[in-house]
Amino acid sequence: AVQAEDIRAYAGNEAVEIVTASKGCILPEDCTDLFRNFHASCIELTSADFSHVRNMSGMFAGSHVTELIVDNPDTSNVTDMDRMFKDCENLQELDQVLRYFDTSAVKSMDEMFANCSNLKELYLVSFDTANVKSMTDMFSQCSKLETIFCGGKWSIGQVAKSDGMFTGCNALTGGNGTAWSADCTDSQYACFDTTDTPGYITPKDPIDESPCGTTFVEETGTLILFGEVQRSNNLQDIKDLNQICCQQGNAKPQKLFRNIAGCEIDYQVFFKIFFQGFNNRAVAL
Repeated sequence: AVQAEDIRAYAGNEAVEIVTASKGCILPEDCTDLFRNFHASCIELTSADFSHVRNMSGMFAGSHVTELIVDNPDTSNVTDMDRMFKDCENLQELDQVLRYFDTSAVKSMDEMFANCSNLKELYLVSFDTANVKSMTDMFSQCSKLETIFCGGKWSIGQVAKSDGMFTGCNALTGGNGTAWSADCTDSQYACFDTTDTPGYITPKDPIDESPCGTTFVEETGTLILFGEVQRSNNLQDIKDLNQICCQQGNAKPQKLFRNIAGCEIDYQVFFKIFFQGFNNRAVAL
């Protein structure tokens, strides 16, 4: 297991441009401020084991990260996510990071996304907030945030503290058209937006999403991608790969095709498929 103090020692170090967790890396139980104020533009924790983590307070707060890569982390034991992404002003999307978060044990989400001033949407459909008691300033000063997607486990009835939850979220609109108002910034408006109960939350059920995965046809060496393919599909282990086919509308994670063996691809056609068939996310080969 890595030691938290060894990681925190690199805070503010401009020489650190990329952080990568190697296979077998076990994150510490207390990840408070672990990458706070890091200058790295990319933090990749795909191979990290999150299962022992209890506290993620301020884990990435104030970092310069533009690309955060996490693949289905086990956050089921985490109780504190205060300030987790606070002041991450360079982040433009967190969809892939948050998509599978297990927040069922979390009690506090104060300032979790505060001042993430370049986020335009948040995909929180996996969030189970049944045990969350405090959401003070949770989305405060997310000035470009337009949509917050939540699923059926999102609840606010037990939240006792929520002052300033939506302060400064000028661009935010609920799924039924309720526009942000400076007079309505606490958890009263952290509900699904309907005619009877105006709010800033847009419903989205994860079970409605398209299936995802890969199919490899050995006879032709063809890899077929469908839906939202994940790094966990272990594409790097595929041998004798001759071509990649992508269904229209696919979504790709970052660094999906790193270390694929024996792959000969017409990259001109390949990138044409990506930029036409996929939603617009970067990929590094």
